Amino acid sequence: MAEGKNPGGRPPYQVNEKDRKTVLSMAPFINHDDIARTIGISDETLRKYYREELDSAKVRADAAVGQSLLMQAVGGTEQNWREAVPSATIFYAKTRMGWKETVGLDHSGAVGVADYSKLTDDQLRTLAAIQDALGLPSADEK
Repeated sequence: MAEGKNPGGRPPYQVNEKDRKTVLSMAPFINHDDIARTIGISDETLRKYYREELDSAKVRADAAVGQSLLMQAVGGTEQNWREAVPSATIFYAKTRMGWKETVGLDHSGAVGVADYSKLTDDQLRTLAAIQDALGLPSADEK
């Protein structure tokens, strides 16, 4: 090829720190096609030059969020409990330590059993009429 002639096509991609930071910040939650489009390269080029960033971005993000949660839960690096965020502490205890809240439920009497002994004959006839109107079986049909 003659000197000074344009070889055609795009120049080869040059990895740079700005694009590396973009990939790291987007990779945990943005698909590869959209990341590549954002920095102006193909998905294939993205995977070729930024494989390490794509593979480690989610772990790095999870670690950063976990560290932030832990610092909130314990009140910062100095563990100043007055600065601790109670909801962060509770969340950490439940998700990482297996703690759970228990609810006590007290009840008396049978569940689902009605006591008709105190009803008058008229009240019983009214209930029977409602039962018939709804097409429910009577006590002797059950």
